[in-house]
This record gives sequence, C-alpha cells and structure tokens, in this order.
Amino acid sequence: MHAALYVNRYILQDPLFELTAKRPEAAIALTKGGFVPPPPTDGELDVERVRAIAKFMKELTPMVAGDFVKFVPSSRAMEDSPEIPIYASETYFEDALPAEILRKYKEATTVSSVIPLGEGHIRFAPLKPTRGISVRFRGDVGEIRSMYSLHEMETTELNRETGKFTAGITL
Repeated sequence: MHAALYVNRYILQDPLFELTAKRPEAAIALTKGGFVPPPPTDGELDVERVRAIAKFMKELTPMVAGDFVKFVPSSRAMEDSPEIPIYASETYFEDALPAEILRKYKEATTVSSVIPLGEGHIRFAPLKPTRGISVRFRGDVGEIRSMYSLHEMETTELNRETGKFTAGITL
C-alpha cells in the first residue's frame, strides 16, 4: 500500500490462469529429466494451491477495486509452443545487438569453464573446452552466474508416423 505514493498501477500475472496451461508431452518429458519437478499432468487440480491463490487474490480486492492492481493472463505468452523451435544464426547472433552495446556486454562478461568435482561440487577455471560454462557479468551484486551445460541425447525409440520419440539425456 505504501507503493501507491510512487506507482500508479501494478500489473500482475493472473495466478489462476497459469493453472490452465497445457504443456506438450515433449516439454513434460524434458522437465522430468531436469532439476525442476514437472507440473501436474492435465486434469489434476491442486486444491490447496487454488485455495492459497484465491486467498491472495481476495486480500487484493480493495486494491483491484481502486484500480491500483490489475491481474492479466500474461502467463499465456510464456507457455510452451507445441513445437520446440531450434534457432541458428550464421553470425552466431553477433548482429542481434548494436555494435556498441555488444562491445559493452563482451567487456563486462567473464566466461569460465565449469569443472565437476563430484558430489555436486564444482569449480570455475579459465575457459577451455568442457561440458559446462559459467557466465558472469562484472558489476552484478553478489556471485550471480548463469551456467550452461552440454547434454548428450540418445534416441531409443522413434515413430516416424506420429513424430513421437523416446530419448535418454545425460550430462
């Protein structure tokens, strides 16, 4: 409520709308292989989550009525597409930003190799060919890093008629 002195209106993602998102089978399968648990399958309803969301939205009723808060279904834009797009660039996306901005990003970036030490421990080393890299921007508060890893995928089943496949992904 104190923010009303500084902000005209908050636009919030409608928390109920995201419960209606349908994810493609491929996205669910890939999520199961990652670090984040997959969302509930279609048709399942987490009653406790709906209850918590409804309570949260009810608490904001005076702010919605005063046109200070607005809920919009913005999660729709974040839903997975039925197809998994593959992007490629002949210039390695060097032309995605103006030259001056790209130069500033490159100057502020530290890229390191990620070396696994076992049992979930890693260390950062000077850049060399490895299965993982770490990207950090100088000036960020704290040790915020984005890590990327190369996974190997082996297709174990393929149905050319339906376009469905089963694959194993390993790090």
